[in-house]
Formats: sequence, structure tokens, C-alpha cells
Amino acid sequence: MRPPPAHLSSIRPDDQVAPLMTPKKVISKKKLPPPTNFCDNESLACVASPCEPIHTPMVSASNKDILLSRLGIEIVKRFQFTLSPQKKRDKKKTQSQEEETVYFLGGRTKTIIKQTEENSELKAKQDNVVEVKAPSMHSIVKSRLVVGTNQCTRALERAVARRNNPDEIDDVVMPSLIFLARDVRPPTILAHIPVLARVLDIPIMLLPGKASSDMGKSLGANKVSILVFLSCSPRIATHEMVQKIQDCHSGIDSYIEFAKSKAPSPAS
Repeated sequence: MRPPPAHLSSIRPDDQVAPLMTPKKVISKKKLPPPTNFCDNESLACVASPCEPIHTPMVSASNKDILLSRLGIEIVKRFQFTLSPQKKRDKKKTQSQEEETVYFLGGRTKTIIKQTEENSELKAKQDNVVEVKAPSMHSIVKSRLVVGTNQCTRALERAVARRNNPDEIDDVVMPSLIFLARDVRPPTILAHIPVLARVLDIPIMLLPGKASSDMGKSLGANKVSILVFLSCSPRIATHEMVQKIQDCHSGIDSYIEFAKSKAPSPAS
């Protein structure tokens, strides 16, 4: 029997052999200090303000999926609302002209243009008849939803101006809920939104993950970083509306209340 190698002959069974791989060191993530300057904002979860940093709790991933799924079903599909320009053009084309082909014996065909909404309006103008048209579902939803950074900022600033001068400004619809995507880069683009929401006392739903792409997919756009829901205008509510318009407003209001119920508890 051959003797063991020299480097193993000195090791006894009781000796402790050092492991071949050393365990990885656990690196603890240090919490960043709250930003003191507006340009130092590194996340929308904590932004600088003139008084103190504003902490916005983030919605869970499961609640985000529920909110966007119901947004697509209860508002987009139900009221045929979309931000896609191609779908708008196709819808306008079908509404403006509808053709029907009539077949006769012997293979002869004839195309008949049906009377549509725009043709009836043209005929009414020719006959000097004033026709009162009810607003469409798309226009009602568009009046309740504000999309885009600039548009939402203007809506919130007008609401702040109305709150400061209620006697002088009375034609501004107040916002009631804000959807905000956390994956916006750089976050300073939307860092002023939590400050305006704090002034107006409006809840913010800070959506995690790739929220801008998910919201854009639900609304028929590429990306949507912010979405503001407006309350129903008192002037609209006092008019006698048809049942479809009432259902549209009640559907949007019920979704807003449902979304508010999913808001996380305020950060301590």
C-alpha cells in the first residue's frame, strides 16, 4: 500500500479543515438621508418641500395589478376610451361614413351610403335646424382624466389657485386622485407633484415596478407617467343628463372610491 502524500500525512482526523469557499459578506444597504434641496430628489417616495420632506408610501405590486386591470375594464373598455391616435382615426372614419353594398341579379352591384351622424348634422345645418347633441362617452371620460406631466401640473396648479382664491376662480374642476409611476427617470421631473398634492390634500397612488409602461398599456399609449382623476363638475351634475352620461360619471366615481380604498397607510 502506497503511503499518503506528504501534505496530507500531517493532517489528523480531529483537525479542522478550512472550507474551500469563504461565505459572501452581507452588504447592508444604507438608507439615504431625506433630501433637503429640490434637485437632490432621488426617489418619488421621498421628495423635498419648503417645510419638510414628503414621504409617499408605495402601493403593493398586487394592488397595482388590480387597479390597472379594473381601470382597463371599468373605464377604458366600458366607455371606449383610448389614447391611441390610430384607433381614434378608425373610429372617426366609421362614424363619418358607412357604406353598404347591394347585390342584384346578373352580378350588378350598387353602393349605398347610409345616413350617419355627420351626414345628419350637415343636413340639419342646410335646413337651418339647430340640433342639440349629447356629449359622447369618450369626451366625458376625457374631461375626467388628465394625462401627461404638463397637463396634470396645470390642472393641479389651477386647483391650488382656486383654493387660494375661491371667490375669484370658480370654473376649475378639483382633482380627487393621482396615479404616479415610480420608475420615472429622473425623478425630479415629477418631484413637484407630491408637494402640490399635499397642499390640496389629495391621495397619491405611487405605483411600483414598470408602472409607466403598464399604465400606458392600459390606456392605449406607449408610456404614461402620471394620471389625475378630476371630480365631477357641479355645472355638469346639475343639468338633466341622459342615463348613459349618468352611468359614465357614476362608473368613474365608483372606480375612484375603489382606488382610494387600496391606498396604503401613511408612512410614519
